Amino acid sequence: MCGYLDGPEQIRPLEAKLLAAFQADGSVDTYGNVRFHFHRDRKMRRMESLLEAYCPGAYSRGADSFYIPRKSAGFAAFGKIAGAYLLQWSGEALDAYIEELVYWDGSAAGTILCHLTTISKEHADWLQTVAKLRGYGSQVNLQRPADSHPNRQALWRVSLNRRQYFNLASGEKTDIYEKQPTAIYCPHIVTGK
Repeated sequence: MCGYLDGPEQIRPLEAKLLAAFQADGSVDTYGNVRFHFHRDRKMRRMESLLEAYCPGAYSRGADSFYIPRKSAGFAAFGKIAGAYLLQWSGEALDAYIEELVYWDGSAAGTILCHLTTISKEHADWLQTVAKLRGYGSQVNLQRPADSHPNRQALWRVSLNRRQYFNLASGEKTDIYEKQPTAIYCPHIVTGK
């Protein structure tokens, strides 16, 4: 079953969306300015709408690129890899981040909200963790091993869907037998009953 994390840090959902875009397609130059370069019109339109809402007039647009000066690119301070900082974000910001992923590194198919691809196992694991903590079903799979081609890196696939409960048919049952007595610690929860 999934959970519903709602952290104390109130970052703007728009900043969370820009971080999702940055982690997928952005880069930082030596001066800390952010650049995006796209080949798809849909990404150009999406980025322009986000930047108009986030920092109107503070960015430059080329024919297939965007430039955001470092003073207007606070979202880039989080870096290119998802991490533990996400556990501090409000539920609203996390939902905005997760929902935005499909526009940049993902594809939607059938009942799946989206499939995301990344070359970073750490990034994939954090995306899965945060998705599960916000009520999404998620799995991480190795889509392409690194040794499949000499010049390629491993490619990880993260699936996101709205299923909140684990499907027992897709799981494995493992029986563990202890040979020695082992203490098991259970938390005491006050239920009010």
